[in-house]
Amino acid sequence: MIEDGEAVGRAEEIMSVPGIDAVFIGPNDLACSMGVPLGLDNKHPDHVAAVDHVLEIGKKLGIPVGIHCGSAEEIVRRARDGWQWMALVSDTRFMAGAATAGLSKIKAELK
Repeated sequence: MIEDGEAVGRAEEIMSVPGIDAVFIGPNDLACSMGVPLGLDNKHPDHVAAVDHVLEIGKKLGIPVGIHCGSAEEIVRRARDGWQWMALVSDTRFMAGAATAGLSKIKAELK
């Protein structure tokens, strides 16, 4: 897990440890440690630079880098950028989305 500014700065050292076969960024934990706004697809320039740095080190060393994403669109963009594994939202968010969509359909049908 690379979830604070110090880990970002030492990403190459971390990923060079024998036995490390992947790293994962928790964007909200990273943002919190950096003192920038939270968000899964964080657009704060410092956060973007940190995340990009970790990805580039992973590419350089051949270590897969993953990140938690907030949407399918973000996953597609990240995959195109070279990310090798992404988590999509959370179980709670999936259930809430399905419940909201179902309720909207029921309301529309019963009007």
